[in-house]
Amino acid sequence: FSGSLQVWHFLNENNLIKGLNNTEFLILNLFLKYSYSLDKAADETGLSVLAISKILEKFNIEPNWKKVRESRYSRIGSQKGMEAEALFKKLVPDALDANEEIKEGNSKFDFIVFDEYTGREKTIDVKEFAIQDSVGGKGWVFRFPEKMDDRADYYVLFLCFDKEKRLEGEYRVLVLPKGILPENEKVSRTGQKRLLISNDPSKQSYKMYFKFEISPENLVWFFTGEM
Repeated sequence: FSGSLQVWHFLNENNLIKGLNNTEFLILNLFLKYSYSLDKAADETGLSVLAISKILEKFNIEPNWKKVRESRYSRIGSQKGMEAEALFKKLVPDALDANEEIKEGNSKFDFIVFDEYTGREKTIDVKEFAIQDSVGGKGWVFRFPEKMDDRADYYVLFLCFDKEKRLEGEYRVLVLPKGILPENEKVSRTGQKRLLISNDPSKQSYKMYFKFEISPENLVWFFTGEM
């Protein structure tokens, strides 16, 4: 791997490769230009990541697949709710992405963690909400599955106070076990239940759910047992 890149660097720096008409040389050049990023090389060429990895394989260059996996979080930041997933992954690095481990778009939960302290595996669904005005006052509206079997083990809620800044502004974090959330005996057509978590300390929903507040830096301890 290193030998192939050293040869390429030498040829490139000494202008021994002209024009970059050859697709293979073009791919190598972009791969190096973007610090070995398959995603960026794919974006610029229009080729798939698999096609680029195949070309690199010819030159005995093994892509950094870990970097490809992690790039998911930098590319999804503009999608609603995804910034919270990226932040959670940063705070709990050992959390396994369920979209990778199970299937893309897994609706039941976002992450799987193994808690060294309890010896148990846990599923986690991560949500991000901006504060809003509601009939019951200001708060955060959270929707979750009515059936207990359809829920993640835990819901990590990033509650943002600024609609524009979102997670770049002030926020608080709640970790809600699935059992603390109300359950309907009869499932509705949507299968979803709506819950308003109030921002008013005098309200019952605030008193109930803010008991489960946690500092962001303690998420890794709670879910993995690591100090």
